[in-house]
Amino acid sequence: MDHLTRKNGYSIAHEWQFWVRERTIDDVKVFLRKIDWDDLREVFDRTREQYTRRTQSGDHLRKIMRTNLLKAREFLSRMSHNAQVVQEWANTELKKLRESASGSSANSGHQLRETAQMAADFRSLSRMQRIKVTAWMTLRIDCWPVSHMPSVASLRNLGGNGELDLIRLYEELKKDAAKLALPYGQQFHDDVLAGL
Repeated sequence: MDHLTRKNGYSIAHEWQFWVRERTIDDVKVFLRKIDWDDLREVFDRTREQYTRRTQSGDHLRKIMRTNLLKAREFLSRMSHNAQVVQEWANTELKKLRESASGSSANSGHQLRETAQMAADFRSLSRMQRIKVTAWMTLRIDCWPVSHMPSVASLRNLGGNGELDLIRLYEELKKDAAKLALPYGQQFHDDVLAGL
């Protein structure tokens, strides 16, 4: 049986590509890294950033940009970590579903695969932005002339026209994780949402 053999309509190669490690519900909420949504939205707000550039100058502006760059790196890291936890959890649930003696629900399997894929995609996109942050920090963008400083808030968007919004994608992942959590009770659902 080669690695492309399909099992229950699902490519085994696809499974291996996105399998990270096993994560049960007991170690989901404990490993989530909390995000301050007000602070996150402030850092990735282009309008606010443009206003800051117009109204601040010199060392104060550079300090604000440096702080926002560090915050952006932290938020991207936390969101990526949380996406990994969700991906591992969805893959574990999918494995349990396939191994269960009862008939597998095609709908549940489809939702779990979608959640795992969404998490994997988010991790890839956020990794690109974290690489960019690292390059900017290495190049000390906070020391560049203000007119040449790249926008920290622009890290929110990817794609030719900025059509991929990381915050929106993360919020969609958060909704999917909430659906995944609901069968385990309202308290677990609320804890997962609070952790994300």
